[in-house]
Amino acid sequence: DAAKVTIGSEVEVHAKGTVVQTGNIFWSTRNEPSHPFKYTAGKGNVIKGWDKGVLDARVGEVRRLVIPAHEGYGEKGFPAWG
Repeated sequence: DAAKVTIGSEVEVHAKGTVVQTGNIFWSTRNEPSHPFKYTAGKGNVIKGWDKGVLDARVGEVRRLVIPAHEGYGEKGFPAWG
């Protein structure tokens, strides 16, 4: 079994952010010159939806997170990303 992400784990993930209502991709780690996204899990350094959604994932696992506004960037979103 692969290791699980726990609070305090150093996490490195690829991700794509999409606005549900429009389908617009506002961020992707797979588009050049981006790189995998790195953070410490469960420490509040990222939006709440990331912290909750990645906990208990196994190394190499692929997940699709649908993050509600209150666990993301709020009802108005992140204006620069449309």
